[in-house]
Amino acid sequence: MTAIHNLPIAHNILYRSATIKFLKISYLPYFLAACLVAAIFANQTAIARQLNAWQLLPRPQRLSELYFANDVPLPSTLKANTKQKVAFVIGNGEDQTTLYHYRLVAVGDGASSEHLLSEGAVSIANSQFQTVRETVTVPPISTRMEIKVVLEYEGIAFGDTRLSPERQSVHYWTNVTGLHS
Repeated sequence: MTAIHNLPIAHNILYRSATIKFLKISYLPYFLAACLVAAIFANQTAIARQLNAWQLLPRPQRLSELYFANDVPLPSTLKANTKQKVAFVIGNGEDQTTLYHYRLVAVGDGASSEHLLSEGAVSIANSQFQTVRETVTVPPISTRMEIKVVLEYEGIAFGDTRLSPERQSVHYWTNVTGLHS
């Protein structure tokens, strides 16, 4: 009779033991996750350095903008040997203050050489824009002419990490009258 009376007690002990072991096992994934998180935070700099070397981290998008200003209309016809206002905008998105060198040139229709109209340099802080205004003399080189702004600066090309010479341009075409035959 003693064995029968002890059966519920033995069953109760076995049940509690299995429950405790089950709880210990169920906490194992949480414990491993906590260890992994701690290891990541402990080595965060090393991990970030490696991800950056693999170019897997976001990088600032560096760019420079160049366009003609809206307040000075682009003429369809110019008269040779007269003064003409040209205004263009440079926008700096290079993530640093950048020195921009610009040349304003005229190229006759079918010509391969450029006629220098003006040149200069401006330093622009990051995320800033500057309007450059020049008054130039229209050269008598052709009845149809391209007026072009050439911008040169040291920038970082997409996917690169070092400064390199960058160049971009914007232009418009115009007819020229008043040429001497």
